[in-house]
Amino acid sequence: GRGRALRYDVSAAATRDRSERGIELDADLLHQRGSLFIDYNHSDPESDLSSSTNTTRVAFGTAVAFAGTDWTIARPVNDSFLLLKTHPRLRGQRIPVNADSGGFQEGSQAELGFWSEAILSDINSYQLESVNLDSTYLKPGFQLGEENFFVRNRFRSGAKVVAGTGATLIARGVLVVRPGKEGKATALPLKAGDLISLSDPEAEPLNFFTNRQGVFHIEGLRPGEFRLRLWDESFSPRLIVIQGEEGDEIDLGTIMIEKQK
Repeated sequence: GRGRALRYDVSAAATRDRSERGIELDADLLHQRGSLFIDYNHSDPESDLSSSTNTTRVAFGTAVAFAGTDWTIARPVNDSFLLLKTHPRLRGQRIPVNADSGGFQEGSQAELGFWSEAILSDINSYQLESVNLDSTYLKPGFQLGEENFFVRNRFRSGAKVVAGTGATLIARGVLVVRPGKEGKATALPLKAGDLISLSDPEAEPLNFFTNRQGVFHIEGLRPGEFRLRLWDESFSPRLIVIQGEEGDEIDLGTIMIEKQK
């Protein structure tokens, strides 16, 4: 079975023959922070000359995993592992790791949240391992950045990935085309474009689409200077400046776009 960052397997069996009756119970629990194994056996001989026996075995395992200067508590690592660390801006928010396709409630292999580190302890060395971060539970405006990626570890090694970015602003605006001869500005409906950061050249462009009233929304922004560009090349790009604090919703108002001459 699967639970919140927990995998478990419980089984029971009863046997009976001419010589004895028996009951066997097994429970295996695997959590990202540790593992617990319980095995119980009861034997009740049919003969009055022998007495009943009960045997219980319990094993618990945990470990401390290091990747660079970061560490976390994990269940024992047999091969290699991946340590995931939350970006400081996302600390405390739920980020399931490798959640089942049915959703977070169906279980996940690990979770970032109360702990700012999570670990996948069963990474196979020298193989491409797929990792998925679930952004479903992030607050509006917060971004994970890369949500799906692959890792390939060496034998008995560890890797580290930082989940999330510092981009937390939300911007809203209305695109209109500069008035023509009739002197009236008109909205730009159903247009696609992107916002390119001039303050951070390494940042990926953020795509947007306008609705029928020319309104657009963009999430995952940092403060700075941007070039707003429509994919329709008949319109000229426009420089805009976005300022705000973490999680702010910025109203850019009406943005005038010019037709290319």
